[in-house]
Amino acid sequence: MNFDRDNVEEGIILNLGKFIKDPANEKNLDIAVVANASTACKCIIMWINGIYSYYFVYKKVKPKKIALKSSEEKVAGLNATLSKKQKELKEANDKVKKLNDELAYT
Repeated sequence: MNFDRDNVEEGIILNLGKFIKDPANEKNLDIAVVANASTACKCIIMWINGIYSYYFVYKKVKPKKIALKSSEEKVAGLNATLSKKQKELKEANDKVKKLNDELAYT
């Protein structure tokens, strides 16, 4: 239940791949064949295949997640600067409005 699927060692995946991709094991690892023998084993093989596939997908996605996080942090910083500049602009506009109002009364 607490298996860390994001940090599986590459050596384990490579060894698992040798076993999963071996033509001699193809019939023994077929889901339909295993399901006839044991539902529990069927679930285990499905889980193993899922982890194996997930490893390669995650390997491609991980750099993109890191880049996304970096971009989100950059955007947050830029939004803070924007907010500060908008506040300064509002203060300047208020000052100009006040000066225009004073000029209109004179």
